[in-house]
Amino acid sequence: MQNGFTLIELLVTLLLMTLLALWSFSSLKEYRDLQIARSNALEISSLIKEARQKTLSAETDTQFGVHVATSSITVFEGASYNPSDPNNLTFTFLRTNLLTQLSDSSSDIMFARLTGVPSATGTIAVGDTALNSTTTITIQEAGLVE
Repeated sequence: MQNGFTLIELLVTLLLMTLLALWSFSSLKEYRDLQIARSNALEISSLIKEARQKTLSAETDTQFGVHVATSSITVFEGASYNPSDPNNLTFTFLRTNLLTQLSDSSSDIMFARLTGVPSATGTIAVGDTALNSTTTITIQEAGLVE
């Protein structure tokens, strides 16, 4: 009678454990990437809401807006977007692709003083370049963001 394991049994067990570890690692990576994509969409939505709130709060006597680029959002102050304004706050999102479909075919959304009505309505598709995942942010006529 022989006690212990053969080399073949040990190698098969090691192979199975390695495959299981690789599978679980890839699943965790996908989950992490999906959470990052969702987090980016929530942050972008929050930045748009913040620009609207700053306009409505009468913090200053001007309005605020957002400029949407392919992988960044810029919160700006004033009636139009000026890329060289030092007061602009730009937020860049890695591995994120932003696609705007606004009613005025622009990339800017400005909010009207007193009412918060946006200059353009429509959607911003937030896509993750590593995943085939897209989250859509909708800007409504009243300025609300979903």
